[in-house]
Amino acid sequence: MAGARPRVRRSLGQGHDPDGRTRANSPHIGGPGRRRRARHHGHHRRRLGGLVSRRTPILITCREAIARMSAYLDRELGPLDLVRLVLHLATCAPCRAYLRTLRRTIQVAGRAADVEMPEEMKRRLRAFVSERN
Repeated sequence: MAGARPRVRRSLGQGHDPDGRTRANSPHIGGPGRRRRARHHGHHRRRLGGLVSRRTPILITCREAIARMSAYLDRELGPLDLVRLVLHLATCAPCRAYLRTLRRTIQVAGRAADVEMPEEMKRRLRAFVSERN
């Protein structure tokens, strides 16, 4: 086409996606894609059998996930809390990093308890305590 002008890309207003569609019609910004994600979580409910119902909230916040991590590492979580945490960790990279750091901290602290106090330090500590009494 000899007389066709090149398409000019206009700046997008607020509430428009990269294709120029409005928020309501966009799979990128809160449109039909949002409903698709909600159905996806329903899929998890079906796979969990009778453990959760439609009224049982599955998704948890990062704060709630962090509050459950110590119990998770100690294998003290109930089945529903375990499912909630595992689903959250599957989608949240910062919480996975936090969990790795928590595991590493527990390992390092456990090794520090294995260090024996030198005999000279024990003798000096006993002398210090006996002087105080």
